[in-house]
Amino acid sequence: MKGCITCSFRVLGCLGLVVLLVVGWLYRDRLGAAWRTLTGHPAEVTKAAPGAAALESARGKLNAVTRGRADSVVLTAAETASLVREGLTPAVRDRLDSLQVTLLDGGIRVGADVETGGVAHELLGPLAFFLSDRQRVQVAGPVRGTSPGHAAWTIERMEIHHIPIPTDAVNRFVSHALGRTDTRTVPLTLPAGVRAVHIRPSGTVLVGTRAR
Repeated sequence: MKGCITCSFRVLGCLGLVVLLVVGWLYRDRLGAAWRTLTGHPAEVTKAAPGAAALESARGKLNAVTRGRADSVVLTAAETASLVREGLTPAVRDRLDSLQVTLLDGGIRVGADVETGGVAHELLGPLAFFLSDRQRVQVAGPVRGTSPGHAAWTIERMEIHHIPIPTDAVNRFVSHALGRTDTRTVPLTLPAGVRAVHIRPSGTVLVGTRAR
């Protein structure tokens, strides 16, 4: 009897180890980021929502750089969020509520309440049945210029209702949203007269085409 009990505990222990290994593999990118946060000094981040005043201010700064009156301009988080929202198509914009943009070191994080519906069920499996069809979604990743007037936003992290999504599922979600296959890179069009964008927690720097 004692041998059977010991054997049972060993089996349970092995199953528990397998579960931990599977979870660790699926969320290896999240665990790595958490470890870097605990052992390092993560950069300060700035979060803001779009607004009418911020949009008007951002447009003024854009005019300055696109018309050659300034080599570069710095946008606040609110101004960046306002331009991000304005750059969305009306169909997409109408599906987003409570949009917020966080400036990171070299990238951005965008959060909004969106209709996830069947997409959430596809990504989360049975766990999605505990969620409503409208959830808070956050996506984050680096932004880099690819050519004058163009940039790319690579989605590296995603959360639905504070549930981190494994990297493989992020790829499927972004591909589905863009109507393309096997991609997690969102192409961005920079305003005419802007050749580069540099994002820091302190602000978004837009560099004009006339800057040297």
